[in-house]
Amino acid sequence: ITVDGDHSYYGAARDLIDVLPKLKIGGVLVFDDISNPRHPYLIEVWNKYVKSNERFSTYEFNQLGYGIAYAIRQY
Repeated sequence: ITVDGDHSYYGAARDLIDVLPKLKIGGVLVFDDISNPRHPYLIEVWNKYVKSNERFSTYEFNQLGYGIAYAIRQY
């Protein structure tokens, strides 16, 4: 599942809340713009709804462009 939707805090949170239950075990979630200076709160949304959830193995790449994060659902 790729999430590239609303870039407001509330909209990004809503996007993740909507798609996370649909992600199957072994499925991958991709979330972009985690280091976009115009939307600095997107990494906070990612951390709150995905990275802090032990069901997911996560990785963030922000060394190039606006950054990307992905998660694999473990269980």
